Amino acid sequence: VVNAIASALSPIIQSAVKSAVDELKAELTAVKKEVENQQLVIASQAAEIADLRRHCNSLETYSQLDNLIIHGIPESYAEIANGAQSDHASTPASSSNTTCDHQFLEFTNNVLKVNVKTTDICSVHRLPKKLSNAPRPVIVRFNNRKLRAEVFAARKMLRGNDNHKFYINEDLTVHASKLFTECRKIYRDKQIASTWSWNGQIYLKTLD
Repeated sequence: VVNAIASALSPIIQSAVKSAVDELKAELTAVKKEVENQQLVIASQAAEIADLRRHCNSLETYSQLDNLIIHGIPESYAEIANGAQSDHASTPASSSNTTCDHQFLEFTNNVLKVNVKTTDICSVHRLPKKLSNAPRPVIVRFNNRKLRAEVFAARKMLRGNDNHKFYINEDLTVHASKLFTECRKIYRDKQIASTWSWNGQIYLKTLD
């Protein structure tokens, strides 16, 4: 009797199981397709975000091409006082800009031996003070990009014994600055021959 019942129910059970399995397979296929579509959407969005970041970085780089940052120019008493007042402000004090202009022009004309006039620069001011006893860096925006490149190229004049305290850097974007920091690390580890920045871009030379 048991065998007869089993034989009678077996086709029904097999059909029900097959139907359930086919239904599950169809659902799994639909879910898999949906996941694949979502992955394509995410990949497309990630690519779009990466393109937007590159575009924003390019715009930021272009907007900062006229700038240079000079480290080591001493501060006057007025600048130090104004700097102390601006430490708690959102923007740096600008009341000592005339003194800062004069100091920058003296630096370029006497140290770098590059003839820079007041009309060649758009603005000069000190950057906010950092946790250091060194003078605040000076950021300069040039009206003449060719002259800016000449000043930047003249930094080789700073290799003398008396000028080792001065440094001239480009005004890099956050992305380029981080990249340059990493390049300098692997340069110090002697994994590359040299690294430098030019027009907001980071370059390196391999050992070979």
